[in-house]
Amino acid sequence: MINPSLPSYQREATERKRRKLISRSSLIVVAILAVCAAIIAVLFFAKLFDVREIKVTSPTLIPRGEVEKLAWEVLNDRRLGIARKSNIVLFSPQKIRPALMKAFPRIDSVEIRRDSLHRITIIVRERIPAGLWCLSAHERCFYYDAEGIAFSEIASSSGFLFVPVNDARDRNIDIGQRVAPDYWREDILQVKKVLQFGGISASQFIIPNDSFNEFHVVVAEGWSILYSTDHDVKRQTDNLLVFLREKISADERKNLDYIDLRIEDRIYYKMR
Repeated sequence: MINPSLPSYQREATERKRRKLISRSSLIVVAILAVCAAIIAVLFFAKLFDVREIKVTSPTLIPRGEVEKLAWEVLNDRRLGIARKSNIVLFSPQKIRPALMKAFPRIDSVEIRRDSLHRITIIVRERIPAGLWCLSAHERCFYYDAEGIAFSEIASSSGFLFVPVNDARDRNIDIGQRVAPDYWREDILQVKKVLQFGGISASQFIIPNDSFNEFHVVVAEGWSILYSTDHDVKRQTDNLLVFLREKISADERKNLDYIDLRIEDRIYYKMR
């Protein structure tokens, strides 16, 4: 505000300075807005950094077309009215990864990289099955990976590529969940390996419906081995192999019904 007590010529000079300052400030604001508009135009509307092509590398069981379709859906998603695909520099295409992982449980990992200003490449890697877990009560079977994650369901009547674990307990498994705690899977895998080393092939593993710590192995010869997870299953199996070698001949093994290893450092058996 101009002081009215000032002489008229001073008031006029002060007023001219004030108008000049306002005019200069307005020009600066307009210039800033113009620069911002130009930047926005270059970044989003000049199509200098927009995504125009997606290249997908994917296993045959995960359709490339479906992967590409979902990737475009993510890129076409708008933020503040602007599609992600409009600028590959500001809007990271990495948002595609969680969408693909959720849509395709068979996917183990997704690599997304920018090949050029206008193209991204998506490399999909598939989960590798490590075993087969079946819920006997529900007639459902799942392939699971090395982490124990169920990623694919198959019919219980299908031919199996893996020795199945037939879990008779009343429980459910959903795709994306672990089929069982680590110690169950690790114990079963350990037993399978040691038995193979000793020349014994497992045809299936069975977890009884009332089991808390017990599983059985049905071997190719038709008899069973009873285990407890409360004890070291490797040591149990090593003791079993020594027992078979020293106490029961190959002919006698044909008449075995089961061998019980559930009591630590003890071996009981029954003949048919």
